[in-house]
Order: sequence, then structure tokens, then C-alpha cells
Amino acid sequence: MKTLGVIFIIIGVSIGLIGSISHQNNSTISLSTLSDITDTLIAKPDAKEIVSLLGITGEGKWNGGEFRYSTVSDVSYNKHSDVRLSSANKWLSNEPERDKEIKQFQKAIDEILSNNEVGPKGKRQSSVYLAIARELNYLSQKKVDRKYLLLYSDLMENTSELSFYSTQSMLWLKDYPDSVRDHLNKLQNLNNLTGITVIIIYQPENPAQDQIFRVVSEFYRKLLEEKGATVTITANLN
Repeated sequence: MKTLGVIFIIIGVSIGLIGSISHQNNSTISLSTLSDITDTLIAKPDAKEIVSLLGITGEGKWNGGEFRYSTVSDVSYNKHSDVRLSSANKWLSNEPERDKEIKQFQKAIDEILSNNEVGPKGKRQSSVYLAIARELNYLSQKKVDRKYLLLYSDLMENTSELSFYSTQSMLWLKDYPDSVRDHLNKLQNLNNLTGITVIIIYQPENPAQDQIFRVVSEFYRKLLEEKGATVTITANLN
């Protein structure tokens, strides 16, 4: 009877170990990057910084990551590039092979960024809001653990419908931001953005740019936070 009891204990422990191995908790982060090519002074996204933010290095190497890249340009629709790293089970995977997969994933991100750096920068018009709204609405539908939008832009809308370069528009942004928000919502309504972290990355070149950027970035902060997003405004990612 004692022998039978020991056998049951061993079986129970084995089942517990198998269960813990098969039910390893991994997370997946989806990260979108929008790079503004209408301005030659915009900071550039970096593959190493993106991989770090995705949390797939060190102890997080078994997590999954999704990277999606597009641009802010003078038109409202722009092409996207995507690459994905699936999560893996630490106990059932080969660690050197996993390290290789992560390096390949980072290389793929670097290639996407490098390929999109080819070509002239600077445009007469900037369709900023529609690019942001469509990317955030895309992220809002993702079923992942965390979501990020990295936005490399001065946020200066400049289309035939609305231009932040006009004195009148800047006055409306300061004194009547709800009217500007309503106008933009008519172009594209935003979904519920709860669970999305938006990081706006831009460094003004001079005090005049800084003053304008503070007004525009604060408008966007309130606009996105009202929809549930968490917004950070910074000069650099790290």
C-alpha cells in the first residue's frame, strides 16, 4: 500500500510539473510606429530601442512581439510593413535557437526602418490626424497584452481642410479646442483606446517651434486621453 501511495504521489507531482510547463504565462506586445516624413528634422525610430520596448530580451525573451510600421505623409493612406515574433515556451524550447529568432526579428525591424529611410524627406502638406486615428483604431482591435504607438512627429496638420500653420487655427487650438476636435472626429472617429500607450517623440529646434509644439501636443494629449489612451510626450525614446 505504501508503494502504491508513493506511485500516486509521483504521478501527482509529474502532472503538476507538466501542467506548469505547458501553462507558462507569456505576454505579447503589439507596437506600431508612425514616422513623419513631411519634416526633415523628425527623430528616427531605432530597431534596438523598439526590441527593448517590446520586452523580448533577457527574461522576456520567450514573450511574443508584433511590429508594424507606417508613415505620416502628405496623403491620408500609406503602406504598412509588418513583422511578428511568436511567443515560445521556455521549458520546451531551445534557448540558443530562441536567441537566433530574436536577432532575426530585430534584423527584420531594422530592414523595414532602413528601407523606409530611402527617398527624400519634407512635404508641402502633412496629413497627420488621419494617419494617427487609423493606426490607433487598428491597435484598439488587437487582442494582445499591451499595445504601443510610437509617433515620431511634430503633429503639424497641414491639409486643405485644416492647417496648424495658420494663425487662425492656432488660436482655435488654444481657445476652442473642442471645435477642432469635433472637426477631426468628422474625418475619422476614434475607437475606445483603453490599454494603448502613445509615445509622441519630437524635439523642437528653437523656442518658436517649442511654443507651437506645446500647444499642439497638449491638444493631442487631451484628445487621446479622453478616449482612454495613456500619452507620453518626450524628446527621445530612451
